[in-house]
Amino acid sequence: MNSENEAIKYCPFCKNQVKKSLDDIRSDINKFLSPYFDLYGDDIITDILDDEIIQRKPAMSALHIEQGLFEDPRDGELYETVTIDGREWFAENLRFHCRNSVVLDDNNIYQGTFGLLYTYHDAKKYIPEGWRLPTIEDWDSLINFADEITCNSTRSLMHKDGWKGTDGVYPIDNFGFGIYAAGYVDILGESVYVAESRDSEVTCFWADSSTDCDSEGHHAVNSLSLSKHGWEKNYRAPDYKFSVRLVREK
Repeated sequence: MNSENEAIKYCPFCKNQVKKSLDDIRSDINKFLSPYFDLYGDDIITDILDDEIIQRKPAMSALHIEQGLFEDPRDGELYETVTIDGREWFAENLRFHCRNSVVLDDNNIYQGTFGLLYTYHDAKKYIPEGWRLPTIEDWDSLINFADEITCNSTRSLMHKDGWKGTDGVYPIDNFGFGIYAAGYVDILGESVYVAESRDSEVTCFWADSSTDCDSEGHHAVNSLSLSKHGWEKNYRAPDYKFSVRLVREK
């Protein structure tokens, strides 16, 4: 970074927009992190190197994150899973084929990375036994936990290689949750934020919204957007096609 002001701009712990020396910023960071040293160890320490602030990835073992595998008995597809704060999540998007599911850009090369996109009713219907579509409350709990641990649930849940335009937000995937910018298909059947576009900066997940619809019967959607720097709850018609993550209590 070229100036102290730039350093302050990217420092997540210096809330006051005042001019500070790098030594002062280092002191602020150490004060903020000191309660966590014994719990998380050196991996959570934020370093200042060459006038640049670098947030390092906390070790999964320190965060009590469990990684696993799940084989879908319906088609033999193998999914990575991750247990975070008492819930086991798919660490990949669902890719079970059904009549209305589609692959991003209608290009099968993207299926392994981005999974498939589903209407709301298919997202509810085509779930392997023992799993469920997460509610908005499930998503909120995950996001709040990630915010509490890393101070940035946007960066900490995004796959490091899965986004075209970072817009100043650099994914670090602390939890192995691996969210890609999978785009979506709108109600007219058009792909939005396609993989080959530089605008690939958004992904959307259906939430189980059986009791969470707006006045027009649209269902809840949880979206992650780099352009808006964070998570947002929306409502969309059930014929939109979005990504699906699954969850179960551990």
